[in-house]
Amino acid sequence: MGFSVFLTGATGVVGSELLRQLLADQATEVSVLIRAKSDEHLYHRCSELCQKIGTDESLIGEQIHPIRGDISEASLGMTSEAYRWVADHCESIVHSAGNVRLNQSIEKARQCALSPAQEILHLAKQMPTLRKLDVVSTIGVAGRMEGVIPETRLGTNRHFHNTYEQAKSEAEELFWQAIEAGMPLSIHRPSMVVGDAVTGQVYAYQVFYHLCEFLSGRRTFGILPKLGEQMLDIVPVDFVASAIKQSMFGRDSVGRVFHLSTGIDPYLRVENIRSIVERLFAEFDIQCVDRFRPPNVTLQLAARVGSVVGPKPIRRSAKALPHLLAYLGRRQDFCSVETQAWLAKYGVVLPRPEAYLETVIRRYLTDKYSSHDNDTKIARLAGTPTGLASNSVEVNRA
Repeated sequence: MGFSVFLTGATGVVGSELLRQLLADQATEVSVLIRAKSDEHLYHRCSELCQKIGTDESLIGEQIHPIRGDISEASLGMTSEAYRWVADHCESIVHSAGNVRLNQSIEKARQCALSPAQEILHLAKQMPTLRKLDVVSTIGVAGRMEGVIPETRLGTNRHFHNTYEQAKSEAEELFWQAIEAGMPLSIHRPSMVVGDAVTGQVYAYQVFYHLCEFLSGRRTFGILPKLGEQMLDIVPVDFVASAIKQSMFGRDSVGRVFHLSTGIDPYLRVENIRSIVERLFAEFDIQCVDRFRPPNVTLQLAARVGSVVGPKPIRRSAKALPHLLAYLGRRQDFCSVETQAWLAKYGVVLPRPEAYLETVIRRYLTDKYSSHDNDTKIARLAGTPTGLASNSVEVNRA
């Protein structure tokens, strides 16, 4: 018996990996929402997606049903005919689309997170055969909470690092209300998603890789923050997708929040990651620089000054710096004990970071620096900052 899924964010990091895993079952059909200017553009983007995840394009129209749309629009940007087809045909929804832009107004952030949440819930209510709704939130909904972050609904008295976190928190609250009203729904809070634990492959290189570039010191003339005992929380994309997939088919997952995170692990001390970055970059003849460790407040001040003076690359990098420092300044333990125990029952096990950390960094360096000739490589290393080129990061947007 076949199974039909409606997936947003299929062109994003988590969504693309989930799509790849779902298609492994030939009885599963996946309708993917993709932004496109025309039907021809839609097919082109879907074809590129298939190539990226190693899937045969012949599955388009068979297992893969591309649908033009946009999560930020009414009815998710679908035509009335497409909307009705999804509502009547699909049994499950996975909402993994999102647009991470850390410096936008709260109104724009809500348009990217809150409005799509409302539209997804409305669609779910129109589906007579709905079995499950799985939504991808973020561990960032904890905001500035410190200490152990529980695998539960969080209180409303929270402060946030940016408008993205605030809007995602408001969207998550809508999903909690839907759970209370009887919606068969699960919430997934991934931490910083990195590449596949075995191959290192990932659809797009996001925040973690920008942080690796930052920790190399090459973009800040060797000026780095005092790292102390600070840790990062990362999680491989294949584990995240496997967890969501398992949740889709488990009735005992309804009403749960899943922390797709590693939690406190000494191996993920930022200073240790910096040392690994230095060693692996050296394998690619990339010199890391570590000259000076001023207090974070000094770096913040320098960033404010640099964002308004100096060459354009410096201004852009300076605007990105406060957001990277925020990631390095969190004092949080994203507890995932209940999540990992539930997943372990079904054979989904979170790998230890020492088993994949070097793999994902080396894959990034291979893709970024080994696919060009030496002249291009030298120009890239000496030119515009790549890891800090923007003060926004876009991920998982359909």
